[in-house]
Amino acid sequence: MKKICIALIILGVLIAGWFFIQQSTQQQRSQSSVPSSLWNSFSWDTASAITIGTASLQKKDDSWRVEKDATWYPVRHNSIDQIESFFTDLRIKQRIAETAQKHTELEISDALGINVRIADSQNNTLSEFIIGKSGLDYASCYLRLKNKNSVYLVSPNCRFTFDQIDWRDLRIAPDIEASDIEKITITQNTRSRELSKQEDKLEWKENDTDLDAEKIRDILVSIIETDATDIIPSNNPSITPAFDSPFAQMILNKKDTTPIIITISAKVSDKEEYYVQGTNKEFTYTVPASRIEQQWLTPQEKLQKLP
Repeated sequence: MKKICIALIILGVLIAGWFFIQQSTQQQRSQSSVPSSLWNSFSWDTASAITIGTASLQKKDDSWRVEKDATWYPVRHNSIDQIESFFTDLRIKQRIAETAQKHTELEISDALGINVRIADSQNNTLSEFIIGKSGLDYASCYLRLKNKNSVYLVSPNCRFTFDQIDWRDLRIAPDIEASDIEKITITQNTRSRELSKQEDKLEWKENDTDLDAEKIRDILVSIIETDATDIIPSNNPSITPAFDSPFAQMILNKKDTTPIIITISAKVSDKEEYYVQGTNKEFTYTVPASRIEQQWLTPQEKLQKLP
């Protein structure tokens, strides 16, 4: 009986080892079968155009822009960096299928998946692929090359990179950090207020009144780091009259740089929003009235530091 048990244990170990070897071999074959052209056959510097679903992104003068309604807008912050990282960080976990049988189930058919095409300045295709649904662990997703049937499970989950509703950068002052601002000047109804960071960099004052530094930070984050609800070309005929009599103006001062002027128009007539112009005067942003009235223009008594 003892010999039989030992034999069964040895047999079990051999079977487990065989399955491990088979799995490793299959994974190696899966990895080696992925065309290297997906991420290594071109230099990212040659990429000049990206099509993601119906969105068209284009590189111009070292900056990326996205088209919407026949107008080109700046691209959302860090989006291009994330796409570039996709080609270097992607890892193949497994080849899932070699036929089109699973394309619908994995949402990776031409109709269901996210279609991506990278092209150079001459519109030559550098890479083209389709992204399907997320893997079971949500840290991976399914991917296949355009016009190929093989489906791969890859990580990290590139849906987070490519599945965007709006690629436009909706930040009003995109090139600064809230922590860099040292003074805020607010002008409203011909009255000006000056909020200043003190030399120790930890405290703020308005005149001789100590202010709560966390509340000031919340205001700056709301202005600088929070998206507007929309972005509109400033040459739109409906925009210019709105700034004839501005509702308020804010000047953000950063040490040794040109002040950032943010102008808030009169309230948009049919919405609870204001038009706002920030660092890029080419565009005007719409911002909820509640954010401006309750955060940006918070009165001194609500900013005071509690004893």
